[in-house]
Amino acid sequence: AALDGAVLKTLRDLGVPTYNYTGALPPVHFRHAPYLFHRMGFLKAELIRQVIATGRQVLVSDSDVVWRRDPTLILSRLEKSGASIAASTDCLDVEFDEARVPPVQRAQTRRSAVEGCGHVVGSRGGAVFNTGVLWFAPTRAAADFAREWALGTLR
Repeated sequence: AALDGAVLKTLRDLGVPTYNYTGALPPVHFRHAPYLFHRMGFLKAELIRQVIATGRQVLVSDSDVVWRRDPTLILSRLEKSGASIAASTDCLDVEFDEARVPPVQRAQTRRSAVEGCGHVVGSRGGAVFNTGVLWFAPTRAAADFAREWALGTLR
């Protein structure tokens, strides 16, 4: 989706199919204005729902995400497993994630885990998921979730 005219023109000139969201948000940083941030969340979730309706998978990635590998294999495995949605987390520990130790051993090896990361065994935090990287399969469940998410931003 293009949020401004210059990006829209560039993408269309390149032949990239693009949703035109120009004018949907003011061209300012809007984290300080909750109503604008919620509008952005609505637009994001509703766009995801619209793309799902075309029968395509959706991969959303924030501009500050660095992809160290092509995610195609992981996304294919998610879809084959029957998953409808996958989300990222802001609580990262590359060494721990790569080790993929069993839960019992994980609890023993992560005594110094950040308490705010909800995915860490023994953590009291609950803020696990983040919309920085999201994947949706073209399923009714994913479309319904995206619609509820969009509507939830308006409440």
